[in-house]
Amino acid sequence: MHTFLLLPGKWILTGSLIQGSDPATPLQGRMVVGWSQDMYWFTMISKVQFGDGRADQVVSAKGRMDNNERRFTYVLEHSDLGKVEGEGLISPSAIAMSYFVRDDARSRTGFQTFYRQDDNHYAMASGILLRQGFESMMETAMVRHLE
Repeated sequence: MHTFLLLPGKWILTGSLIQGSDPATPLQGRMVVGWSQDMYWFTMISKVQFGDGRADQVVSAKGRMDNNERRFTYVLEHSDLGKVEGEGLISPSAIAMSYFVRDDARSRTGFQTFYRQDDNHYAMASGILLRQGFESMMETAMVRHLE
């Protein structure tokens, strides 16, 4: 069973961001996942800091799990992209999310995939696409913060 997203928790992120032909930029951050009492609505808030001094990236999402607990939809506010809508699919070893940026003249879309390594460790790969090419890619190691 997945411990990320499907259970409330706090996660520590470390990784890198690649944009265009620039060298990889190190990053670190935190993510918090919460659930409503009926276990149908989740919230996910993350803050990422970059090693090159650029502004922090803050993402606040709210989503709803379908009754079969394999699919979900979500909306989020992204500090760089603005309003985003997407959907996700859960397999035994990964959680995949795709999205599009609302009201975006540049027609950006993106994805995130979270790969389960064990209960306390995930690896995440994500990308922002500009039409048919990559605008950026992020990869992180995620460690569950146990209190």
